Amino acid sequence: MKKILTTILIALTSIVLLTGCSKADNYIGNADDETKTLIGETILNYKQSHPFESAMVLDENKTKVFDGETYIKIVSGYGYESFDSYKNLLNNTYTKNKIKDQLNFDSKDSLIKESDNLLYLNSNDAELFKEIFGKTKVDLNSIDVITKSENALVISYKTYSSDLFFKEPFTDYLVLVNEGGKFLVEDVIDKYSIPDNEEILKISEHFNLGSENSNLILRGSGSSFNNASKTFFKVYELKDNSLEIKYACALPQNPNLPIENLEIEDGQILNSYFKKLYPNNDNTKMLITVAENTENTNYSPKTEEQYVIYSSFNSGNGSGEYIVIPKYVDSGFIQLKNYKENGFFQLDDFINGVSGDYTIFSNDSKEPAFEFKTEDLKNNIIPDGVKLVNYYDVLNILEEAL
Repeated sequence: MKKILTTILIALTSIVLLTGCSKADNYIGNADDETKTLIGETILNYKQSHPFESAMVLDENKTKVFDGETYIKIVSGYGYESFDSYKNLLNNTYTKNKIKDQLNFDSKDSLIKESDNLLYLNSNDAELFKEIFGKTKVDLNSIDVITKSENALVISYKTYSSDLFFKEPFTDYLVLVNEGGKFLVEDVIDKYSIPDNEEILKISEHFNLGSENSNLILRGSGSSFNNASKTFFKVYELKDNSLEIKYACALPQNPNLPIENLEIEDGQILNSYFKKLYPNNDNTKMLITVAENTENTNYSPKTEEQYVIYSSFNSGNGSGEYIVIPKYVDSGFIQLKNYKENGFFQLDDFINGVSGDYTIFSNDSKEPAFEFKTEDLKNNIIPDGVKLVNYYDVLNILEEAL
């Protein structure tokens, strides 16, 4: 089952706090001393720019209400003494293009609010801050330069934890851009991972990438079903100050199936299952089907077990089972929330099994936006941007992938 992305975790954007490791056998990266000196301060500032990493002092007797939520005053802390000091921290951490995202205090997901040049931390997160602070440490000796251009670097580094519960280090991936003579954070690669050497070799040969060190291959999400699984990969080229996507493909788990090229539309990866089931070019963002009893069909047991009975998301309420196929994989536009909980999931795999009662909605800035309950489908209540497809057509597509 996929990990629930709570509001807190989204705001933290995969920060280094929640997974760390013991300090045995610390990893040594490939960065030379000059590179460590050049970017070390930016990495440490990036760590401090996350509220739970900074040495903040809270005054729990001084609170303020924003949008119905209680926030506690931050009295002091590295970069958190005032709104002005916080902006100074950000100016020494992020590029001008990225800072605006960090200062979006109006967002409902913001952990921090500002009033009269003072900063406040959401009271719901105060206990988490106390629990986490001081347990993690960035190891600058672990910096790896993954790829680079004249004005940009893609780097990784590891963070270790003194909490014995965590046995492995957590790795952050950052895109750093030279702005005004200093390398600053332009992007955070938090949804992807670096493929292993075998995957890199297969994809490099498939796209004939050669030995260019400006290429970056990243592993995305994939439908994790036995024997029919496929994971998608993006190939980027580091040009000047940004990563530009060049190719996308899906690597099937079944070794007898070839690598599948995926189409790119406006920087997004088109779901090949979606295209097969619905080739029309309109504003449809998502396909969904209601699972039926197929005991008397000729479909293989694997198709039944892996795609119908199994559900990625199970609310524990309701009897309906559904298969959701988003138009774009790994976009995060289609989301799922439980009726009784605040957490939500992203439906961004090729295939997403859903069991029980949920609300499904689109957070895409482009029209149409939609929100509906899974139980509405039984009454054929379908919003604009969603199409109900034939269940057996879906099974046919899945059968081909075995």
